[in-house]
Parts: sequence; structure tokens; C-alpha cells
Amino acid sequence: MNDKTEMNHIPKVSVIIPVYNEEKYLRQCMDNIISQTLRDIEIICIDDGSTDDSFRILQEYEKKDSRVLVIREENKGAGAARNTGIQKAGGRYLYFPDADDYCEPSLLEIAYKKAEDTEADVTVFRSRQIDVETGKSSPCRYSVYIDKLPAKCPFQISDVQGNFFRFIMGWAWDKLFRKSFIETNNILFQEQRTTNDMYFTYTALMKAQRITTLDTELYNHRINITASLSMTRNDSFRCFYDALIKVQDEIKKMGLEDKYRQVFVDYALHCCLANLNVLDGDSARELHGLLNSEYFRELGIYDAPSEWFTSSNEYSEYLIIIDEKEGYDGYEKYHLRQMLISSKKENELLKKEITDIREENKKLEGIQAERDHYKYCLDEVWKSKSLKIGRAITWIPRKISGKEQNS
Repeated sequence: MNDKTEMNHIPKVSVIIPVYNEEKYLRQCMDNIISQTLRDIEIICIDDGSTDDSFRILQEYEKKDSRVLVIREENKGAGAARNTGIQKAGGRYLYFPDADDYCEPSLLEIAYKKAEDTEADVTVFRSRQIDVETGKSSPCRYSVYIDKLPAKCPFQISDVQGNFFRFIMGWAWDKLFRKSFIETNNILFQEQRTTNDMYFTYTALMKAQRITTLDTELYNHRINITASLSMTRNDSFRCFYDALIKVQDEIKKMGLEDKYRQVFVDYALHCCLANLNVLDGDSARELHGLLNSEYFRELGIYDAPSEWFTSSNEYSEYLIIIDEKEGYDGYEKYHLRQMLISSKKENELLKKEITDIREENKKLEGIQAERDHYKYCLDEVWKSKSLKIGRAITWIPRKISGKEQNS
């Protein structure tokens, strides 16, 4: 338990923030957390061996807010830092934001109330993406497909029709976790450079008896941060594979291999291709070779029938990769062609949407023009001499009629 927490008091939420060289965005993150409308929280910040000004900034917040506890460790990665936070946490729920993102002011209050009302082990909510290069903000539509999840609330993963791996992303920052549930099941983060939350999140979802969702955007996730770990996957691309293997092992331990093998294999192929396609140079070539020689077989993809895969495009890319004659250069050309085709289709859809919007605007403009015309005609009638003379002539009869109706 956080040493600052009173022995007999349990905070509603323990906010656990791993920090590594985040001085640029850290103040906004911390200001946002300490200003949450839910006040009964503790904020555990683990400085993961920062070499910039992050630790000093955290110390400032620790001095001015008694709810903040700062722990400094040698650099072991965000997974290890989050595990330290879990050990120190005394709250009823656990929340894991990233230090370079920021929350909506009411995130914890809304998520906590939903979790309490539904007695949820895991509460999932929506998020937005903030592109630091363009400044554009947009809903992160793929983080959770609520429309594909069970309508009843709460639910279990076994209630989901379809591939739950594709319906809920394996991130920790858009979910609230009941601490007693995490502790009882001994769920911890993988201590690796990247993709350290996939195992934690999907294990929690598979073991949860009660999952609930919020169709509300409560978290703002920055993308295209040049210095971010997600932008340096060339140095640690094997981490995603290690995470998939650990999830696969957990499915076997739970005795759910027959039930979830197909959805896992489908997701594993998606994950392999997504990671391959963000790499370049020697790292891309190396991963291409590993996929063909080892990863596809170990993940169960190699022996899976084609009907197990929900995306025909992904399956086609898989076939190109395992065709040794094509090699990485052949795959890269194929993938680029597919991207161009996809881009053309998206452009056509966008053009159609724009055309439909323009047509709708024309209709609205026509309706508005008719309204303006009727208003003009009515105004002209009220201004006309004939109406004024007529109203003068009928003034006495109208007054008499009004008196009779009132009597």
C-alpha cells in the first residue's frame, strides 16, 4: 500500500504512471490527473530511470499534492514500473495512463461509478487520438468496437460472438481494473521494452467474470511522437511475438485452447503483419525471415485453414511471405500494391461521401430558399396598403367578436 495512504482508508482508484523521459508532456498529464473530479485517489508515479527533467518534475507534484507518491527505479521498462505500482497500490481500482497522454477531467469519476454500478472486474471506455504532427484530434474507432460486443452489461468474453481480440485492443490505458481481481489472479505486466500490456490486458479480459463498457471518449492518446517507444520498434520488434506467445500459453493454461485457438490465430496473423509493416530496412527483412521460419509455425498460423482468417487481404499477404521465391522484396512490392488499391478504394468512398454531403447541402439550401421566399412574400403582404385598409375596416367587428368570445 502507498505509504502516504492512511492505514484505514482505501482510495477509490490508484493511478499508476510509468515515466521515462517524458518532460515535454508530463506536466499536462500530472495536472490532468490531480484535477480529476474524483478526488479520492492516489497517484503512484514510477520514474523508470529518466535522464531528462522528468524526476524533478514529479518531485514538484509530490511536494504540492499529498496524494502523489514518486518512486525512482533503474530503467527496466514500463511493464516493470507498472508492476511496482501494483505492489504499492492501495486503491479499490487500478488505472494505468501513459505519461505522454492526458485524460478527460471526469474520466475516473465516470469509470469508477460504472464499475461500481455493474460490479465490473474490467471497465472499458473509448478514447481519442491526438496527432502531434498535425494537431488533429479524432476518435480512436478501433480501440473498442462496442457495437460488436454483447448488448447486456456486464458480460464475459465467452459471451462475445466473433473475435474479441479484434474488438478490444490490448491496451491498459483505456480500462479500469478491479484491484482485488488482479491480485487474486496474479496478473502482472510483461517486463519488456514494448508491447508489455498485451498479456496483462487480454489475460484480465479472459479471466474477468464481469466486463462493462462505456460508449464515451475519456482518454486522449498522442500518436506520431518521434521519441516514443512505439516509434522505435526497429530496436525491439521481437517483443510483440513474446507477448503473443505468453497470451497463447495463458490460453492453454486456462484450458481454453480448443475454444479460442481460431480467434487467437486470426489475431496473431493480424499482429504479425501490423508489426512487419511498420518496420523498415534490416529489421523488416529480419522479421520477414523469422515469420517464415519460426513465428508463423509457433503461433499456430502455419497449420490453420484459410477460413479461420477474417481478412482475405491479410491471408494473401501471409501466402506471399511463406512463398520463399518472393522473398522480402516480393512481399514489400505486393504490400505496397495492396496499400495503393486500398487507398484508391478509400478515396472513392470519400468522394462519394463528399458528393452525398454536397447533394444534401443543395437540398437544404433549396428548402432554406423556399422559406426565405415565403417569408419575403408574407412580409410584403403585411406591408401592403390593401391589408392595412382591410384591417382598419374590420377592426370594430373583430373587437366585438373578441368580446363575445371572452364573455
